[in-house]
Amino acid sequence: MKDKKMTAEEFSAFEPMLSNLNEDRILAAKLRLVDGIPYYKIAELMDCSKQAVHSTSTLVWKRYKKFLDIADNVKVATGQREK
Repeated sequence: MKDKKMTAEEFSAFEPMLSNLNEDRILAAKLRLVDGIPYYKIAELMDCSKQAVHSTSTLVWKRYKKFLDIADNVKVATGQREK
């Protein structure tokens, strides 16, 4: 997941879409995707498994990419961007 990175602004804009996740999971994903902290360090900090951090980060990343795809399709449909 090294190439999966978000800016703090991107994460903040997308965070409302994560309302079904608890705050700890959102924080774990932010620490990984925005700050680039290794999974094992986040797991130690948050007293959870490395796998839990990885799973959450992957879930958030997939949702973010889907969100971007939908936003791009809306731009195409409304003439704000060409195909």
